[in-house]
Amino acid sequence: MNNYFQSNPKVILRNLTWLSLFISALVVISNLWNIVSNAISMFQNPLIPRQLFYYASFVPFIVIVFFTIIAVVCILFLRRQEYNLQKVTVLFGLIILFFIFSSNIHDFLMHINPFQL
Repeated sequence: MNNYFQSNPKVILRNLTWLSLFISALVVISNLWNIVSNAISMFQNPLIPRQLFYYASFVPFIVIVFFTIIAVVCILFLRRQEYNLQKVTVLFGLIILFFIFSSNIHDFLMHINPFQL
């Protein structure tokens, strides 16, 4: 009975890597949908300036790049079956920190947005 409750660190790290990959994929898909919906709504309406699409899509594009890199690293870890505690924790920690400070990150990215109106 005692052996049943002992956890294998490799299984926990593998599940944490899968969770990081799943969250990253969801964030990438939602931001892609944000960019596509911006494009559809802005290019259908002739009253909206074209530069507004680039201004509104800058932050989702940066988020897509960030989470795509995290997803690729997670896929590499899963393929190699390399579940290092420090590496997996850093990846999951980056995701958690992004969600904690998402409004601050968004404000900063809008501040440095090269497509200022």
